[in-house]
Amino acid sequence: MQAIWKIDITHVGKGLSVRFPLHHEILCVQTQNDSDFDTRICLWVKNLVVEERQMVEREISIYPTGDEYEEIKGEYIGTIQLHTRGLVFHIFAGDPELEPNGEYIYRDE
Repeated sequence: MQAIWKIDITHVGKGLSVRFPLHHEILCVQTQNDSDFDTRICLWVKNLVVEERQMVEREISIYPTGDEYEEIKGEYIGTIQLHTRGLVFHIFAGDPELEPNGEYIYRDE
């Protein structure tokens, strides 16, 4: 069995630790509005093996347009625009955390 999950991003920044199902595929990033003043950044992911309860953490970084950085790391996921505030952000995801032996670092759900 597979499922689509929504993961809320709680704040903007670099190096945010976000939990994902072990076997997942990031589909997209978009904003979701609960009201004119409450806009959330959300990731939608495909959980490839619903029966498996192990989670991994990935680093999510959100970079605003126009700022300068030494290095922008991670896989590009998408760009979002907060129209009411005139802001544009670009989202990148790092690889899942690994133990020194190359095994995934698992988290209990």
